[in-house]
Amino acid sequence: MKHNRQGQAPVPVQEPQIVATIENQLARLEVDSLGRCTALVDKRSGRNLIATPAPLATVSVQGRVLDHAACSHAGGRFSLRFGDGEAVAVIECVVKDRYMTFTLISAAGDGLESVTFLWLTVQRGKYSSPTSGAIVGDDWSVCLRELNLQTQVDVGGNPYGLRASCSAQHGIAGGRAGLVVAPPELLIPALQDMVKGEGVPYSPLGGPWALGAEEVRGSYLYATVSEKDADHFIDLARRGGFSHLHYDHWYKSRGHNEPLLGLFPHGLEGMKATVFKVHAAGLKAGMHTLTGCIQHSDPWVTPVPDKRLFADATYVLAADMDEKTDAIQTTENPQHTAIHGSLPGRSNAIRIGDELIQYDYADISHTPPFGFLKCTRGAFGTKPAAHVKNDRVDRLRQRYGAFFPDDRSTLVNEVADAIARVYNECGFDQLYMDGAEGMGTRHAIQTMRDAIYKRLDHPAIIEASEWGHWSWYFHSRIGAMDVPLWGVKSFVDWRCTNIAFFRQGALLQAQLGWWFIFGPGVSRAEVPDEMEYFSCKALAFDVPSSTIICGSPAVQANDRMLEYITMAGRYERLRLANYFPETVKEQLRQPGKDFHLVQRDDGEWRLLPADYQMHKVTGFDDGTTNWEVVNPFSEQPLRMRLEALHAVVPCDAPDAMVIADFAEPERFTLRSTASDVTQAVARSTDQVRGGDASLCLTATNNRSVRKGAWTRVGMPFTPYLDIKQNEALGVWVFGDGKGEVLNVQLVSPRVYTNALSEHHIKIDFTGWRYFELLLRERDAGKFKDYEWPYFDHQALFMNSLDRQHISELNLYLNNLPPKDSVSVFVGPVRALRCTDRTSLANPVVTVNGVPLALPVTLQSGDYVEFDSASDGRVYNEHGALVERLCLPGKIPVLNAGANRVSFACTGSAGFSARADVTVISFGSPLDGRSPAAVVKWDLLRDEYESPRLVTTLDGRDNAWSVICRKDVKAASIGVEIDVLQIGATGETMRSPQLVIGTQRLVFPVDVSAGDRIVLDGQGRCRLHRQAALEPELIQVQGAPATLKSGRTGVVFSFSTDSPPPFRAAVSLIKHYR
Repeated sequence: MKHNRQGQAPVPVQEPQIVATIENQLARLEVDSLGRCTALVDKRSGRNLIATPAPLATVSVQGRVLDHAACSHAGGRFSLRFGDGEAVAVIECVVKDRYMTFTLISAAGDGLESVTFLWLTVQRGKYSSPTSGAIVGDDWSVCLRELNLQTQVDVGGNPYGLRASCSAQHGIAGGRAGLVVAPPELLIPALQDMVKGEGVPYSPLGGPWALGAEEVRGSYLYATVSEKDADHFIDLARRGGFSHLHYDHWYKSRGHNEPLLGLFPHGLEGMKATVFKVHAAGLKAGMHTLTGCIQHSDPWVTPVPDKRLFADATYVLAADMDEKTDAIQTTENPQHTAIHGSLPGRSNAIRIGDELIQYDYADISHTPPFGFLKCTRGAFGTKPAAHVKNDRVDRLRQRYGAFFPDDRSTLVNEVADAIARVYNECGFDQLYMDGAEGMGTRHAIQTMRDAIYKRLDHPAIIEASEWGHWSWYFHSRIGAMDVPLWGVKSFVDWRCTNIAFFRQGALLQAQLGWWFIFGPGVSRAEVPDEMEYFSCKALAFDVPSSTIICGSPAVQANDRMLEYITMAGRYERLRLANYFPETVKEQLRQPGKDFHLVQRDDGEWRLLPADYQMHKVTGFDDGTTNWEVVNPFSEQPLRMRLEALHAVVPCDAPDAMVIADFAEPERFTLRSTASDVTQAVARSTDQVRGGDASLCLTATNNRSVRKGAWTRVGMPFTPYLDIKQNEALGVWVFGDGKGEVLNVQLVSPRVYTNALSEHHIKIDFTGWRYFELLLRERDAGKFKDYEWPYFDHQALFMNSLDRQHISELNLYLNNLPPKDSVSVFVGPVRALRCTDRTSLANPVVTVNGVPLALPVTLQSGDYVEFDSASDGRVYNEHGALVERLCLPGKIPVLNAGANRVSFACTGSAGFSARADVTVISFGSPLDGRSPAAVVKWDLLRDEYESPRLVTTLDGRDNAWSVICRKDVKAASIGVEIDVLQIGATGETMRSPQLVIGTQRLVFPVDVSAGDRIVLDGQGRCRLHRQAALEPELIQVQGAPATLKSGRTGVVFSFSTDSPPPFRAAVSLIKHYR
């Protein structure tokens, strides 16, 4: 009620009336006279999806948001008058059978900056995605889509909802958006109607067609393909069950994107010929690009930089400068210019005229005189020149070691032309638009990606590192990330939690790559159960994946690459063929649960539950040589992996570097705690080891549980700490035995590598204990065991520490006992060198009093895999087989339940004996295979055996067996032989041969190290000489050979009187027809 004049009777306030009810087959929208959307009803459920009525539209005028409007509706158009007439807008709504469109016909107002022309404050759903614009509940869904590039759709916000907006920068009038409200099962069909009806980009393999496209289910092998290695990569792709071979690093320079002649001597024609080979092999070809990136060596950069390179900041030159001056003065204070995701330091660049100039972001003057100091003139092959006061100074945008086109310029189209030309002329089938986020703004990114896609002349499976809204129309798969080097199983589990959101929210096919078969370096080499974990989870969730092979397929950082690719291929074929039913896959999806794939003698595949319990031995006198293993399965013989770890120089070594001595606890200025946790920090000279003082860290947990109870003290380093010569930390810790966890964490800042190197010490001891914390042994895999106040998957799992730029040392205490206090003393923290390789001689693992003695000497990084008395293998740190072990005598038995385990060896004098001992156990096979009518047997017609690495002709090393399915009369046999080593330089392996059952295959050639022999199932044989561009065809005596049902023996040999040292990988392929 209100009064018009004093003393007059109150006049009833008129309630806002519904001015428009708009509906189609699936939904009804209601808008009232105040311009509010009061109802958005899913017709099938009758549910009103609007959480709170809110303005249908708002305008931004001179920095103010006007959200109150008078609204009328006539002829399918809403007319809105905002405020006291400060702005007006007209929005047209067109109703289609299963969707609606909204177009901003016009908008006006002084200082008009932007218009939100559709705002729906809908309920929160189970899944949502800004990529698709969808919010999906249990029995309803709503999706808002951009219908042109000038429109921006946002999902989320406060209040939560969907918004379609336009800005003055990219054009206000003409903004368009499409709205679908539907039951979840009708959402994709309705979106397909919208795509067909509204002239937006269409892809039969992307957007609303992605989840239903069989081609998108396949995985790809990501490799540096060349004319010389194309056949080898094709063989690898087929072995791994990949549907695509994806080309990377094929370009001379990003930008013009001409093929690199070192890989493709015949240029584009040579590249085209390799794609033809890929197609002939029944595979598809993928092409990798760094979208929009223009490399520093590209003709658009050097010798004269293109004026259309994007500048993200512009200044004015404050003083004349000659061609030698290394200081550039500007009238403005330069913005902060650290670059994330590019080379740090002198990767920053500015443009004045036709000259590019590099500078270090640390050498910027932010006080008068402003400018850039210690510059490098004539960068990237440009010519130094004199410049005059008031010249324009452009800071060029950089990321990934590249510049970018201005999205308002014609350079976008020229870059897109260069990429599309290669795709179209070579006949590629897949395009990965990597690095598109380097373009900067949403509009720039989408403009670049749209320009490329529109130029493709045949369908493409599209992936990208940027998951933008507009490009959803042609995006096919989503989820690829850079590779983990630490905690890989935990990383895979985290990745799997996103799969449902990608499929149900983004409405795209998820993928679990990228995966990388890594060797030793900043971390240890990948081991088999890590590869199997990744492959098994891909099968469990029925997701494609992608695996990276770096460099030549013949020279890999991990010598077990072929074995791992074979393993992945088995899982991939079984996945695509629907071999296992949902009841089995449901069990495989359990996070943290391992499984092992085995083949029975009848050829059937079964999955065994597996358990890998790793224990770290860090010395003979610290209590780590005795521990307990709990076997969750039935009694079984011991299986294990034993790895000799790297060693560290003593803490009193002359070159030890103290990075924290705790003389001044106040330097630990970074302090924080979880709620209901308190901390106290003090310097102690009473309880000391390893120096003059220690840090006493006390924490009290007032909670009733351990989980989430943490505290942190940290010390920042300004300038950055440089420990380049050191790969480990050494620290004395005084424990109270209460089970808390001390996390010693080093940090590299985002401007460099953005890394968190975490090292956990469980305080299950009392008194002083010394710890050696190697950076290569990061505890990323344990991150999930506790709650932390941070999560950065790249920093934790992927990025190596930049040892020259350490920004923080943090000490966290976590897992604090409930309603209790803990006190831990930490001695001085030292940075230490790792030693050259040390050894562990004659290791003995004792289980329940029964010893298993290994007659080997392991150097740091070497490991033994022990499966049975007749099957033990010693590998070096690169995964190369060193020898096979046959151990007579009694083998320890792993009891069901608890087992006592101990370790002993002879270590290197003066160093801690350090080892990882992983006890392995298997459970009973999971029951179930899909019905024969459901299995796609044609996808299982090729079955690859794991490569047999042969090093001697002793009748044991060169002899093994293979299995053929029981339901076939015979299978034809293919063979791959890779000669890895043969004697001294110039020696050859004469006439390699295989005896398979009663059949003999003889390859009548002399082969050298690096050569490959490939025999297909029809008896055709290629010989690939290491130095030759094209293979030779040879006739094989005894080919084609066949394999009968059951198990058959195989023996490899070659003609020799006295075999020289050699290594050959021999693999059989069974072809079922």
